[in-house]
Formats: sequence, structure tokens, C-alpha cells
Amino acid sequence: EIEACSQLVASLTTFLHHLKTLHSWSEKGIDNRPSLFPSEEHSPQELLSQAGNIDQYCFYGRCLGFQFSDTIKNIFKTVLVAMATFSEIYFTNGTFFGRCYNSMKYFLDPEARSRRIVNVSQRADIHFCKSFWGVHDSKIIQLVPHMMLPSLAIAQVISIPPEDLSLPSTVNDSLVQIPIPSSHIGKKPIHVKLYSAKRRIGM
Repeated sequence: EIEACSQLVASLTTFLHHLKTLHSWSEKGIDNRPSLFPSEEHSPQELLSQAGNIDQYCFYGRCLGFQFSDTIKNIFKTVLVAMATFSEIYFTNGTFFGRCYNSMKYFLDPEARSRRIVNVSQRADIHFCKSFWGVHDSKIIQLVPHMMLPSLAIAQVISIPPEDLSLPSTVNDSLVQIPIPSSHIGKKPIHVKLYSAKRRIGM
């Protein structure tokens, strides 16, 4: 525990140092506040190369969710154990039961879980991410909440049309135009999921 906490403090110190560097690189915005993006003098690759020096393993091991309450910690632990277990089944060859047996170590060994999570987050492709986050849409997983928890009053997919938004500015009386997201798939509707335990007006 002491070693894990020491590694966490060292990583946080390195992280804060890089955060200070990023603050010194940023330009002043319209409201005289630092911008979220570095100036043209520094490339994003330069920032990413420095961020690679941060030890990520300590954030997913014994000190997982140290800044949150125990309830939130358990949620993070459940999600990360599920991700590590799914990656074991997704990438490893062998029998199904053998892979499930090997995946039990991610629940019992925090260090093994952290190594697996960091490895997956750095090297897995988009297909793994889509497969993992699509697991909850499978029929078997959908039956688990109904067996253990009361069903939700609202559980539906909502399509947000690709329309421009105009919001009032906080600086003056003009309107700020919010562009349609189009960086990867072009101008298409955005599909989101709405969950609510209680049906309210407008749902």
C-alpha cells in the first residue's frame, strides 16, 4: 500500500508539472483567460511525448479512484475488471473456460488489472472499444438488470438532428453559432440513449 501511494504521489507530481508546462504554452483568449490549446510554437506531439512520461499504472491499481468515495470506487473497479476480463477473452486464444479462469486474476490482483488496462488503452483499436461498449446491448446482459433491479421507466434511443444552434453570448448581446459536429462522420444525426427511473413531462 505504501509503495502504491508513493508511486501515485510521484505520478501526480509529474502530471502537475506537465499541467504547469501546458499553462505556460497556452495563449490568452478573448476574455484574457488561458486557452485550452497550446500556441503554434508547440506541437501536440511535443505535449504527448511529455505526457508519456507519466506512470499510468498507479491510477488503475490499488489507488483506483482515490479521489472519489467508496461507492464510486466500486463502480470504477467493476467497469475496469469487466474491461480487463473482456480484453482477455477478446484477444487471447484458447478455450473459453480457460480464458475466463485467467481473467479472475484481474479481480484479485490490482497490479495485473492496471497493467492490462494500460496496455489495452494504449494498443487496442477502435473495434475493441466498440465491442466492449456494445456488450451491454446483448440480450443476456440486458436480462441481468431485470433480474436484480427494477426496470427503468424510460430507456430509449434519441436522435438529435444536425441543426445549427445559436446561443446568447456571455460577453455581449450577440449570438454565438455552435457548429454541427462533423469531424469524423460528417453532418449526421447524433444518437444518444436516455435512461430515467421516472417518467417526467416531455419524455
